Amino acid sequence: MEADEYDVSYKPRKGERIEGKLGIVLIPLRNMALFLFLDSLLQNICVGVGAAWNTANVKEGTTTAVFGLGSVGLAVAEGARARGVSRIIGVDANASKFEKGKLGITDFVNPKDLTKPVHEGWGSTVLVGIYPTPKTLPLHPMELFDDRTITGSIFGGFKPKSQLPNFAQQCMKGVVKLEPFITNELPFEKINDVFQLLRDEKSLRCVLQISKFLKK
Repeated sequence: MEADEYDVSYKPRKGERIEGKLGIVLIPLRNMALFLFLDSLLQNICVGVGAAWNTANVKEGTTTAVFGLGSVGLAVAEGARARGVSRIIGVDANASKFEKGKLGITDFVNPKDLTKPVHEGWGSTVLVGIYPTPKTLPLHPMELFDDRTITGSIFGGFKPKSQLPNFAQQCMKGVVKLEPFITNELPFEKINDVFQLLRDEKSLRCVLQISKFLKK
């Protein structure tokens, strides 16, 4: 693939302009499939990496814990790795997810293996994702003492028009690794298998091979 086929700074000729639903990327029409793929992939990556970079503002040499090792949680870990965090602790009740997190996470904890909750320590907690109603956060006000904070993060704190183009370029340059998030590749006719993989928490992102399907 030539450089101008994925460079977000590409200046299209007349009639080639195309804008993503976030309004931040311009690409040639001939690369529509690549754009749609990146648009889908980067959404979860933005949420996780942005939570680490923009909201938590993790620092080099510090320790970060990630609770939940789905695609967003692993993106948080990847953002922490890219910032030089020395210790990244991945926490999940599904131990089968640990294999996918080995690229950046240094320690793994399964809460089912613990005999008591861990309450000691201080720092900042960043909440990401959608929580089912009517569940609430069981929290006593005294737990916020000792310099503890809790905050939420929407879209990783990225400003779509002014910050996402630079973030996309960083991904292209390998600052943030995208390849580990593509865990499966299947022909289009097996699209139902893809949904099952997602339901079973065995896939992060899947590439569907559509070229053979279009030739039929």
